[in-house]
Amino acid sequence: MEPKCLDAHHLLVNLRCKVCKDGVWGIRKDAWHAVADSDNNIISKGIVVDLLDKQNNAFAKRTFSNEVEEQMRKLDFVSEANFCYMIRRWAFNINTSRRPVYPQHSLLPVTDKTEICVATYTECNHQIPQIYPRNHTFDSPSRLNKKQRKSKRSDVSKPNAVSRGCLPIRQHHKCDESKVLPTTRLGIELQD
Repeated sequence: MEPKCLDAHHLLVNLRCKVCKDGVWGIRKDAWHAVADSDNNIISKGIVVDLLDKQNNAFAKRTFSNEVEEQMRKLDFVSEANFCYMIRRWAFNINTSRRPVYPQHSLLPVTDKTEICVATYTECNHQIPQIYPRNHTFDSPSRLNKKQRKSKRSDVSKPNAVSRGCLPIRQHHKCDESKVLPTTRLGIELQD
């Protein structure tokens, strides 16, 4: 696992890849492979063996789902099933604990409609009746004659276009299903 990733999505996705590829200490990858072999409707071999779309959160949740846990218990992979349960509870608690980062400030209690105007007037000490624009040195007419920077057309790419000479940000984790055999995707095992 990568210790430098801190958010829950990356931890869950990286844990799925680690468990299905190598296994972690005390947890064998054979459990997920056995579940994929026993019932292709629960989890497919493409998700477990070929690790399709390594950054897909739905695949990671499917890897640790309740159905996978129940099938592991039927196949006598108890520690791996407990691991699925623990990861699923952790992901649920991460997604549902919406505690504020900053302390919450209580609002002033206003009970009457007439108190609203008084409360807003007394709480706002700074009343700005009118904004006076001032002449900034950059706005002065003498600065208009300064030489403007001329950019070449090839220097800067257009506003909503991809920058020239760079690949998309997800190029490395892009799902390339062309390398996966259709039989593997369907869960059919071919013996040589």
